[in-house]
Amino acid sequence: MNNRDYVKWKPFNSVINVKELVTKGEKIEYPELSKDEISIYEEMLKESLYLKKDLLITYIKDGKKLKIRDYVIKLDPYKKNVVLKSTTINFRQIVNIKSA
Repeated sequence: MNNRDYVKWKPFNSVINVKELVTKGEKIEYPELSKDEISIYEEMLKESLYLKKDLLITYIKDGKKLKIRDYVIKLDPYKKNVVLKSTTINFRQIVNIKSA
């Protein structure tokens, strides 16, 4: 007699990695910004730095799109980091910036 029960109920995870399949669909790629968008965002960040003006920044972290409302404390041109009051974001992570 064949023992088909063992083969029949083989875990699905051994055939396809379920975690990888689930997280693969959720990840968001980094945006390709045009030169115009980059210059507009840089001006908005500088304005926020000098005037302590709040911005609504949409960015990607760990494959998820997040929003934060904060103002800029420091701009690091070498590492391309934007240091906000509550966190630090790399400029390449930014999707959108709006005035708050």
